[in-house]
Amino acid sequence: MFVITDRSEAQDCTSKLQHAQQLFDSGQIEQIPSILDSCIQNGFLPEEKQKAYRLLIQVYLFDYDRSKADSLMLTFLKSYPTYKIQSSDPAEFSELFNLYKVSPSWGIGITLGNNFPFINVSEHFSTASLNKLDSKYFPNGVNLMGGFIVDRYIRPKFWISGELKYSSLKFQKIEKFNDGKENLTYKEKTNWVDIPVLLNYSFGHKKLLPYLFVGAEFGYLLTASSEIRRSITFDNQYPEIIKPVSDIKNTREGFNLWGTGGIGAHYAVQDGYFSFRAGFSYSLLSYVKPELRYSDISQIQYNHYIDDNFKINNLFFNISYSRLFYHIKKKAVDDAWN
Repeated sequence: MFVITDRSEAQDCTSKLQHAQQLFDSGQIEQIPSILDSCIQNGFLPEEKQKAYRLLIQVYLFDYDRSKADSLMLTFLKSYPTYKIQSSDPAEFSELFNLYKVSPSWGIGITLGNNFPFINVSEHFSTASLNKLDSKYFPNGVNLMGGFIVDRYIRPKFWISGELKYSSLKFQKIEKFNDGKENLTYKEKTNWVDIPVLLNYSFGHKKLLPYLFVGAEFGYLLTASSEIRRSITFDNQYPEIIKPVSDIKNTREGFNLWGTGGIGAHYAVQDGYFSFRAGFSYSLLSYVKPELRYSDISQIQYNHYIDDNFKINNLFFNISYSRLFYHIKKKAVDDAWN
């Protein structure tokens, strides 16, 4: 962050930078450090500060002051770790710049997205004949998720991501039986705390960087509730039978495990990156406790509903922002200075 407390101060620093550049172009480098010193901390605008650092490094290079050039280059790279050599940079500056390796070390960020649950039924159960049963599951409404991300880079193109996030998964089941004379709508809403652990691999070196990810996601069920509506379509004299919202967490497994994978893209910015990610999570564990399937007798008698055996898979999309922290290392000893 660069704070300008006075407009006249900013204009004065701009004039000093222009004067320093003129002196450099004419070969008069002795006064340049003292001219820029008063503005280098908080007097310049961001783009001016970058120019001032580059100019000072060149001054020390041309003055054969290795220690100051090295020290200032390190400071420059800490402030601008994503800087790329420009055609206007002199060979001496580029040579010193290329002696340093700048690579991301850690990333910390936030994420926000949407889930689309897909129910994988392994066995149907019903009060009606299974041969005539018409039963389908669908996502139900907006399923938000959000949380925090920590990235640990193990190679320039490989990193491990750990997340702590909240997610909601809402789905519904539409069931028709008795030759279409009865309709049942079952709605379930769940809330989870999830911990995905992912291995990521990027390819390319552009500002927009695609990547692949694969890993596992652990989930803890916070809440689960259901609502059931059954209607008889052939005779309007029968009222709709409604079971209001009920807590059903005790009939669900409290933990789940998903295998997950997908594709994403990073868009680099000054301090980090924005990311878009799309993926699919495949549940490895059953969601329903089979021993409690028949525990609610009234639900079976009046609503004609029995839980299937099923797993909750998940298609997801999210966006995130991560702040990157870089590791800066000298690649080799510059013997040319000795």
